[in-house]
Amino acid sequence: MKPYLALGLLALAGCARIPQDQQSVQLRDAAGAQLSSQIKLANEGWPDARWWSRYHDSQLDQLMDAALKGSPNLVVAQTRVLAAQAGVQQAHANEGVNVRASVSITRELTSEYGLIPPPLAGEWVTDTEPQISASYEFDWWGKHKAEIASALGETAASRADLAAAEQSLTTAVAQAYFTWQTDNARIVLVQQQRDVQQRLHQIAARRVQSGLENDTSQRSARGDVANQDAVLAQLAATERQDRESLRALLGITGDSKVVDQLQPAPLPQAMGTLPSDLGLNLVARRPDLQAARWRAEVATQRTEYNKALFYPDISLSAFVGASSLSLDDVLKQGTRTLGITPALSLPIFDSGRLAAGLTASRAQRDVAVAQYNQALVNAVQDVANQGVALQGLSAQEAATRNYLVATEGVLKNQQTRMQRGLTDQGVVLRAQLPVLLIQDQLLVLRNRQINTEIALTRALGGGYQAPTATAASEAQ
Repeated sequence: MKPYLALGLLALAGCARIPQDQQSVQLRDAAGAQLSSQIKLANEGWPDARWWSRYHDSQLDQLMDAALKGSPNLVVAQTRVLAAQAGVQQAHANEGVNVRASVSITRELTSEYGLIPPPLAGEWVTDTEPQISASYEFDWWGKHKAEIASALGETAASRADLAAAEQSLTTAVAQAYFTWQTDNARIVLVQQQRDVQQRLHQIAARRVQSGLENDTSQRSARGDVANQDAVLAQLAATERQDRESLRALLGITGDSKVVDQLQPAPLPQAMGTLPSDLGLNLVARRPDLQAARWRAEVATQRTEYNKALFYPDISLSAFVGASSLSLDDVLKQGTRTLGITPALSLPIFDSGRLAAGLTASRAQRDVAVAQYNQALVNAVQDVANQGVALQGLSAQEAATRNYLVATEGVLKNQQTRMQRGLTDQGVVLRAQLPVLLIQDQLLVLRNRQINTEIALTRALGGGYQAPTATAASEAQ
């Protein structure tokens, strides 16, 4: 009994002094994360996992499928998940019993004057030693448990990073696709404006030829046509750039049917939604917040691991084998060897290094917690910004549509006057130009609404739903 008591006292005395934890940063409670009551949209709810399906666009569906299969960015994120999973396997391997088998065969010429007596002295001998050994380290202080929990947390964070990469990719593809569709629709409208300007130029040319006007109006009309040509050239270049952006997002460096065979289609109506309550749902639905939370957990577990290093390491190892100077005798019973070794490692003179490591891990934990808290604030701000932007764009679109109705009324009046012979075609064409211009403005507004709606979808997590299991529960 006395030897065990002495051993226990020695173990306690061998524990290095643990520095006091000065943690000043606490995880912010996400339950209180809410939007301002002034931010409201017509619809409520969270986005679905395949949120782009609500646009009912088969071309967009094909682009998304291609992007999720071939994007290099996703391959990088997937590889990081595999690396994190390998870390979990390694941590579990350190926890259990380590068993090894070995065989050594040494052909040796012995000394005539050494330890080996005649008749083997001065002769060639074959020293054969097969052995099976096992070792186990007792995890009384939770070191291996913290190591496993840290590895599991890193895996969860990597999976959340992968989900975030998928969200970034799908939102970028959708925004690029609808911007490309907007380019095509604007090209049609600007071409119509050019046609009107060309007809006005022809009218001005006839009036100059008839001596009714000088060539000033004709020159002005010619300049308007040239300006529309410049706008068309710019839109054509933008359309090609947006197509190439789609190709890059899909990870394609050459021709591809899914990109090259895209056809113009009408823009959908924007239908942004906001949930009535954010709170903990926002944390569960935003993968970047999940990744930040898991990394705070990882940093906490690493702190626990470094704290456990201050306590003694207690391990047990044993071996069974054989040893023979003759290969023919190695299986005989008399060659058997056995051994068992309990070991106690005390960090008596290592407290300075351990204290520095623990202080550093605590600082990293505080940084990770602060980063999570800031990520939560940024997430709420992101949702609020996109919601406010959608509100503003909706109001702007409504006002622009009222403007369009008034302008179309002017055009209709001028057309009626021309039918009655009260005005000429030039007046009608000039009344048509602002209608086309406002329609172009509405296209730009619609594209901004859709892109902002997509940004709001991403801000709300894009249909992501965090797994319910925690690293701590898996470690247990």
